[in-house]
Amino acid sequence: MMRTLTEALNSGQEATAQEALELLIELAGTEPRFLRRQLVDVVGAMLQIAEAESLEEGTRHLAIEFVITLAEARERAPGMMRKLPQFISRLFAILMKMLLDIEDVPAWHSAESEDEDAGETSNYSVGQECLDRLSISLGGNTIVPVASEQLPAYLAAPEWQKRHAALIALAQIAEGCSKVLIGDVCSVAIITFVSVVVNFDELFIIVQ
Repeated sequence: MMRTLTEALNSGQEATAQEALELLIELAGTEPRFLRRQLVDVVGAMLQIAEAESLEEGTRHLAIEFVITLAEARERAPGMMRKLPQFISRLFAILMKMLLDIEDVPAWHSAESEDEDAGETSNYSVGQECLDRLSISLGGNTIVPVASEQLPAYLAAPEWQKRHAALIALAQIAEGCSKVLIGDVCSVAIITFVSVVVNFDELFIIVQ
Protein backbone atom coordinates (compact mmCIF):
# COMPACT_ATOMS: atom_id res chain seq x y z
CA MET A 1 0.00 0.00 0.00
CA MET A 2 2.84 2.42 0.80
CA ARG A 3 4.42 1.58 -2.55
CA THR A 4 1.16 2.41 -4.31
CA LEU A 5 0.99 5.69 -2.42
CA THR A 6 4.56 6.62 -3.25
CA GLU A 7 4.20 5.75 -6.94
CA ALA A 8 0.95 7.71 -7.21
CA LEU A 9 2.48 10.82 -5.64
CA ASN A 10 5.63 10.60 -7.75
CA SER A 11 3.52 10.40 -10.91
CA GLY A 12 1.19 13.22 -9.88
CA GLN A 13 -1.85 10.95 -9.52
CA GLU A 14 -3.20 12.48 -6.33
CA ALA A 15 -6.67 10.94 -6.67
CA THR A 16 -5.06 7.50 -6.50
CA ALA A 17 -2.85 8.65 -3.65
CA GLN A 18 -5.87 9.85 -1.70
CA GLU A 19 -7.59 6.48 -2.16
CA ALA A 20 -4.48 4.75 -0.79
CA LEU A 21 -4.39 7.16 2.15
CA GLU A 22 -8.02 6.45 2.98
CA LEU A 23 -7.30 2.71 3.09
CA LEU A 24 -4.29 3.31 5.33
CA ILE A 25 -6.40 5.47 7.66
CA GLU A 26 -8.88 2.61 7.98
CA LEU A 27 -6.01 0.24 8.76
CA ALA A 28 -4.60 2.64 11.37
CA GLY A 29 -7.96 2.77 13.10
CA THR A 30 -8.76 -0.94 13.08
CA GLU A 31 -5.40 -2.75 13.10
CA PRO A 32 -2.71 -0.29 14.26
CA ARG A 33 -0.45 -3.09 15.51
CA PHE A 34 -0.03 -4.19 11.91
CA LEU A 35 2.00 -1.01 11.35
CA ARG A 36 4.23 -1.37 14.41
CA ARG A 37 7.33 -2.69 12.62
CA GLN A 38 7.17 0.00 9.95
CA LEU A 39 5.92 2.72 12.28
CA VAL A 40 8.90 5.07 12.01
CA ASP A 41 9.01 4.88 8.20
CA VAL A 42 5.27 5.15 7.72
CA VAL A 43 4.72 8.08 10.11
CA GLY A 44 7.78 9.84 8.70
CA ALA A 45 6.38 9.48 5.18
CA MET A 46 2.98 10.80 6.25
CA LEU A 47 4.49 13.87 7.86
CA GLN A 48 6.57 14.48 4.76
CA ILE A 49 3.36 14.44 2.71
CA ALA A 50 1.68 16.78 5.20
CA GLU A 51 4.58 19.24 4.89
CA ALA A 52 4.58 19.22 1.07
CA GLU A 53 2.86 22.46 0.12
CA SER A 54 3.01 21.48 -3.55
CA LEU A 55 0.42 18.77 -2.93
CA GLU A 56 -3.33 19.28 -2.80
CA GLU A 57 -4.78 20.22 0.57
CA GLY A 58 -6.94 17.09 0.51
CA THR A 59 -3.87 14.87 0.19
CA ARG A 60 -2.05 16.64 3.00
CA HIS A 61 -5.10 16.53 5.25
CA LEU A 62 -5.47 12.78 4.74
CA ALA A 63 -1.83 12.24 5.71
CA ILE A 64 -2.44 14.17 8.92
CA GLU A 65 -5.64 12.22 9.54
CA PHE A 66 -3.63 8.99 9.34
CA VAL A 67 -1.24 10.09 12.09
CA ILE A 68 -4.05 11.42 14.29
CA THR A 69 -6.04 8.20 13.82
CA LEU A 70 -2.97 6.21 14.82
CA ALA A 71 -2.60 8.34 17.96
CA GLU A 72 -6.27 7.78 18.80
CA ALA A 73 -5.97 3.98 18.50
CA ARG A 74 -4.51 3.83 22.01
CA GLU A 75 -6.77 0.98 23.14
CA ARG A 76 -5.62 -1.31 20.34
CA ALA A 77 -2.00 -0.16 20.43
CA PRO A 78 -1.31 1.60 23.76
CA GLY A 79 1.63 3.98 23.87
CA MET A 80 2.70 3.40 20.29
CA MET A 81 2.78 7.05 19.19
CA ARG A 82 4.28 8.22 22.48
CA LYS A 83 7.41 6.32 21.51
CA LEU A 84 7.94 8.78 18.65
CA PRO A 85 8.43 12.16 20.38
CA GLN A 86 10.29 13.63 17.40
CA PHE A 87 7.27 12.99 15.20
CA ILE A 88 4.84 14.44 17.74
CA SER A 89 6.81 17.69 17.80
CA ARG A 90 6.90 17.72 14.00
CA LEU A 91 3.15 17.12 13.74
CA PHE A 92 2.44 19.87 16.26
CA ALA A 93 4.54 22.26 14.16
CA ILE A 94 2.58 21.31 11.02
CA LEU A 95 -0.73 21.94 12.75
CA MET A 96 0.48 25.28 14.10
CA LYS A 97 1.44 26.35 10.59
CA MET A 98 -2.03 25.43 9.37
CA LEU A 99 -3.53 27.81 11.94
CA LEU A 100 -1.75 30.64 10.14
CA ASP A 101 -3.97 30.10 7.09
CA ILE A 102 -6.53 32.71 8.07
CA GLU A 103 -7.41 36.17 6.82
CA ASP A 104 -8.42 39.30 8.67
CA VAL A 105 -11.72 40.02 6.91
CA PRO A 106 -14.27 42.72 7.85
CA ALA A 107 -16.94 40.15 8.72
CA TRP A 108 -14.72 38.79 11.49
CA HIS A 109 -14.72 42.11 13.32
CA SER A 110 -18.51 42.24 13.33
CA ALA A 111 -19.07 38.59 14.24
CA GLU A 112 -21.89 38.21 16.76
CA SER A 113 -21.18 34.62 17.79
CA GLU A 114 -18.23 32.25 18.04
CA ASP A 115 -19.86 30.02 15.43
CA GLU A 116 -19.13 32.49 12.66
CA ASP A 117 -16.09 31.35 10.70
CA ALA A 118 -15.25 34.40 8.60
CA GLY A 119 -11.68 34.26 7.35
CA GLU A 120 -11.22 30.59 8.21
CA THR A 121 -9.91 28.11 5.64
CA SER A 122 -9.95 24.33 5.43
CA ASN A 123 -6.33 24.27 6.62
CA TYR A 124 -7.27 26.34 9.65
CA SER A 125 -10.24 24.12 10.49
CA VAL A 126 -8.19 20.93 10.16
CA GLY A 127 -5.43 22.42 12.31
CA GLN A 128 -7.91 23.30 15.06
CA GLU A 129 -9.65 19.95 15.06
CA CYS A 130 -6.46 17.91 14.99
CA LEU A 131 -4.79 19.81 17.83
CA ASP A 132 -7.83 19.03 19.95
CA ARG A 133 -7.84 15.35 18.99
CA LEU A 134 -4.07 15.02 19.41
CA SER A 135 -4.09 16.47 22.91
CA ILE A 136 -6.98 14.25 24.01
CA SER A 137 -5.39 11.10 22.59
CA LEU A 138 -1.84 11.67 23.87
CA GLY A 139 -2.51 13.72 27.02
CA GLY A 140 -0.86 16.67 28.71
CA ASN A 141 2.37 14.93 29.72
CA THR A 142 3.18 14.44 26.05
CA ILE A 143 1.69 17.57 24.48
CA VAL A 144 2.43 20.33 27.02
CA PRO A 145 6.25 20.06 26.72
CA VAL A 146 5.93 20.35 22.94
CA ALA A 147 3.57 23.32 23.23
CA SER A 148 5.84 25.01 25.78
CA GLU A 149 8.70 24.69 23.33
CA GLN A 150 6.93 25.97 20.23
CA LEU A 151 4.35 28.52 21.37
CA PRO A 152 6.66 31.23 22.80
CA ALA A 153 8.05 31.96 19.31
CA TYR A 154 4.52 32.41 17.99
CA LEU A 155 3.54 34.65 20.88
CA ALA A 156 6.60 36.85 20.41
CA ALA A 157 6.16 37.20 16.63
CA PRO A 158 5.12 40.58 15.18
CA GLU A 159 2.53 38.98 12.89
CA TRP A 160 -0.96 38.91 14.41
CA GLN A 161 -1.64 35.59 12.69
CA LYS A 162 1.06 33.88 14.75
CA ARG A 163 -0.11 35.33 18.05
CA HIS A 164 -3.67 34.37 17.16
CA ALA A 165 -2.51 30.84 16.28
CA ALA A 166 -0.85 30.48 19.68
CA LEU A 167 -4.02 31.48 21.52
CA ILE A 168 -6.15 29.15 19.43
CA ALA A 169 -3.68 26.30 20.02
CA LEU A 170 -3.86 26.83 23.78
CA ALA A 171 -7.64 26.73 23.61
CA GLN A 172 -7.63 23.57 21.51
CA ILE A 173 -5.25 21.58 23.71
CA ALA A 174 -6.88 22.72 26.96
CA GLU A 175 -9.35 19.84 27.21
CA GLY A 176 -6.78 17.11 26.77
CA CYS A 177 -4.05 18.83 28.80
CA SER A 178 -6.02 20.58 31.55
CA LYS A 179 -4.46 18.79 34.51
CA VAL A 180 -0.91 19.34 33.30
CA LEU A 181 -1.58 22.91 32.15
CA ILE A 182 -2.89 23.88 35.58
CA GLY A 183 0.17 22.54 37.36
CA ASP A 184 2.81 23.43 34.80
CA VAL A 185 4.83 26.56 35.56
CA CYS A 186 5.87 27.00 31.94
CA SER A 187 2.24 27.01 30.85
CA VAL A 188 1.39 29.71 33.37
CA ALA A 189 4.32 31.73 32.07
CA ILE A 190 3.04 31.37 28.51
CA ILE A 191 -0.45 32.55 29.44
CA THR A 192 1.02 35.51 31.31
CA PHE A 193 3.18 36.33 28.31
CA VAL A 194 0.06 36.44 26.13
CA SER A 195 -1.35 39.33 28.13
CA VAL A 196 1.83 41.30 27.46
CA VAL A 197 2.38 40.71 23.74
CA VAL A 198 -1.21 40.66 22.45
CA ASN A 199 -2.82 44.09 22.29
CA PHE A 200 -6.31 44.53 23.68
CA ASP A 201 -8.07 45.01 20.33
CA GLU A 202 -6.68 41.79 18.87
CA LEU A 203 -7.46 39.83 22.03
CA PHE A 204 -11.03 41.16 22.00
CA ILE A 205 -11.47 40.03 18.38
CA ILE A 206 -10.03 36.60 19.16
CA VAL A 207 -12.28 35.86 22.13
CA GLN A 208 -15.50 37.18 20.58
